[in-house]
Amino acid sequence: MGDPGGRALEETRRLRALRDELEAWEGGPRRDPLMAHHHGELGAYLDGLRELAGARDSRADGVLLAALALGPRGRLPGAGDLGPLLEAASGTRAGVVDLAIAWGCGWRRSVATGHGWHGRWVAALLALASLVRGSINRTTDWLEGQVPGVREALYGLGTREREERSNSYAQQLALELSHGACRCSHGARGDDAGAPCGRPDHDLASWRPEEEVSLPAFAAAAVRGLALKRPSAGAFSVGMLADLLRDDRLVRVDLVEFHVCHLCNADQVRRAREGGSLALGQVVEGLYELNRCRDCDAPADPWRTYQVARKNWLIVPADWGGRYVPVRRYRCASCGNLFAAGLERCPLCQHPSGQRHTLVWVRRAGIDVRRSIPRAEAFGL
Repeated sequence: MGDPGGRALEETRRLRALRDELEAWEGGPRRDPLMAHHHGELGAYLDGLRELAGARDSRADGVLLAALALGPRGRLPGAGDLGPLLEAASGTRAGVVDLAIAWGCGWRRSVATGHGWHGRWVAALLALASLVRGSINRTTDWLEGQVPGVREALYGLGTREREERSNSYAQQLALELSHGACRCSHGARGDDAGAPCGRPDHDLASWRPEEEVSLPAFAAAAVRGLALKRPSAGAFSVGMLADLLRDDRLVRVDLVEFHVCHLCNADQVRRAREGGSLALGQVVEGLYELNRCRDCDAPADPWRTYQVARKNWLIVPADWGGRYVPVRRYRCASCGNLFAAGLERCPLCQHPSGQRHTLVWVRRAGIDVRRSIPRAEAFGL
């Protein structure tokens, strides 16, 4: 049998050698991760750490080096402190720094608060927040280019406030991910907005590196619903960031009214008027929000133009600085057309109106983004 004491001594020598290498590397401009975070350089620190740890011949040495960088400073970890982390490194091809970040945040292990290597590591939580912040910034850049009013709403905050909010969002979401304590209520059973989150991808414990999903990709999908550079509105609506932006009155996801041009889609509108239904997926042109069709320039006519609500549309309401106002509509029980509340019959097919309203958002052209429109006035449109 081998000598357990000898193996422990050898392991300690190995860790000390790795720590010395790390300290020599940090002795340059990179500093340690907490100092790098303080100076806004944590992203660059992590990039350098990936290069340093990834260059090791042994994945075990690489993940140990990353753990020493992100874990508690001072006392070296004990023989059993990082054993399961080494097993994870040997069982996947995930980046060793990604594994160390996740492990430091409590992934796949029991956490003993305040107990050094068995607690959550501050630097690892900050590193996860750095990954989340990158996804937040890419998402807001995408929103600025896609959603009218978002650019004005964000720039109205000022540069410092925008940066502080991005950092605040990132830290909150990183903590929720690491603790499995997301509060977005997406995926919960029923319609209770206060119910706990029911989406497993909003919990770091569900990360599966063996499926070759990187930690940055997992964080991006949690933030905006998909890891793609151009997320869809539907995916964004169930991401962790959506509720924060809505609560801060910056952007929301809701039902928006669209016109289906009666000239470009004459056959579809005729069938709907005769008691059928209009399949929005078959409309390839003549679908527009404002007062004229973008394809044929025909004006919208409530007696001939079909109106429909589209789900999962990104909007900035007028009283948040955008161009959308809430309006009550009837939805025809016969043809499905949306029409103004207060009318006794559907103007398209003349079917009697019902008593149940649908709230949709309508885009108004030329609204001053600085103007606040009272909700009661908007309902009266």
